[in-house]
Amino acid sequence: MLTVDIDTGGTMTDALVSNGVLRHSFKVDTTPHDYTVSFTHCLTEAAKALDFPDVETFLREVGIIRWSSTITTNVLAERRGAKVGLLVDKGHEKDLYGQGVSRVVGEIVDDSNIIGLSQNPSPTEVLAAVKELLEGGVRRICICLKDSFPDNARERRIKEIIEDQYPDHIIGAVPVLLGSEMVALRHDQTRVHYSLMNAYTHNQLANSLFKAEDILRDDYRWNGPLLVGHTNGGVARIGKTKAVDTIESGPVFGVFGGAHMAQAYQLANAVCFDVGGTTTKCSIVKNQAPVFQRGGELMETPVQSSFAMLRSAAVGEARLRTSRTGLCRWGRRAWGPPRGQPAMA
Repeated sequence: MLTVDIDTGGTMTDALVSNGVLRHSFKVDTTPHDYTVSFTHCLTEAAKALDFPDVETFLREVGIIRWSSTITTNVLAERRGAKVGLLVDKGHEKDLYGQGVSRVVGEIVDDSNIIGLSQNPSPTEVLAAVKELLEGGVRRICICLKDSFPDNARERRIKEIIEDQYPDHIIGAVPVLLGSEMVALRHDQTRVHYSLMNAYTHNQLANSLFKAEDILRDDYRWNGPLLVGHTNGGVARIGKTKAVDTIESGPVFGVFGGAHMAQAYQLANAVCFDVGGTTTKCSIVKNQAPVFQRGGELMETPVQSSFAMLRSAAVGEARLRTSRTGLCRWGRRAWGPPRGQPAMA
């Protein structure tokens, strides 16, 4: 039985087909207008190279497909996501529970689409805020209240008010997302930032994933599992995946691949580079394991979650330099430690 791994980057889409002993690699141009086109091109090239008459016949021998990508990363970097609205506690419309003005204000969410609510808002206050957001063209609403994890009763109450007025079976319904359900952390700002990034990137990722699943099932009669690569290095079904789970999932798999090779060659430490047509990634393997950090930036958005350390530079636009720590750092960063802090302890 074969396995298929596909990684969609900004310029090229790569595939690896293996039977557990032999491995075959393929490369096609990425098709940003529709990522499923390059996805299916990989399957077509694999079927040809392995002497199958067509993709459908090839897929009969495939037990699993895993798909990693930089789709959400590119949406965030290019600022071409959905128009998002945000409900927070009154007085925190700018800081979003952090210090100073949050970096996402005016970037991922317009300041005009952030509305502060009183501690115990009435249905009239909530619905007036929603009406204002919808009239401003908002398509997804995040509710991120202070101290709402693990007890998210206040957020759930506001969601119930909205969904009672805008049930999901009517055309005017709008998805309502709770910060407490996006990431299980007490850090208020992290919940806000994750919620906004998820709402902002959801549509483009979901459209690609569900279309790919439909193509596999309807066009090629394949009903095996299509698993999506996650930032933590694992995979999950589409139904168990949030858009924010997939940020830089392709490059992160390279970090784990680098750790595997370090073990194979008995190297304690290694610097890993992933040079693509759009960006160059750099990561660190220490003691034969990926270096993780608690807190830093995902696409220049501060968060206090744990993830593999990874840096990204736009090739041809950003100047490469080496810091005193020996870790490569660039002027334009995708994610890493907060500004002003050392890359490694």
